[in-house]
Amino acid sequence: MVIPSSTVFVDRKTHAISDTPQDLPREERRLGFSDLHKLSYNEGMAMTSLNISLPEALKQYVEGQVATGDWGTPSEYVRELIRQDKERRLLNLEQELVAAANGPKIEIPVAEIRRKGLITALRERSRRR
Repeated sequence: MVIPSSTVFVDRKTHAISDTPQDLPREERRLGFSDLHKLSYNEGMAMTSLNISLPEALKQYVEGQVATGDWGTPSEYVRELIRQDKERRLLNLEQELVAAANGPKIEIPVAEIRRKGLITALRERSRRR
């Protein structure tokens, strides 16, 4: 099998990285180098606990997602959801900033930026247009 140099294989459970799929169990997945930053998201960070309460239906849903084998534990599933949410929010922010940079000039007094924060002030001004 010929593998492009920008491809690596990652074991979803152990996060072991390999250049060849034979080095990993069947659960490997293919990632490009642009995805590697996600692998080290928790590396070097001390883990802590957060207890959440869920209705029974949501608990069963989470357990069902874990049972598919894509996640080892409910915590892994929740961490992935949080990572996806952060990425989505950053992408939305980037899109808003690009749209603002390409749009008409907006003048905001420094006092308003200090009072509300830059992002909030920009969003309020862009909505007024």
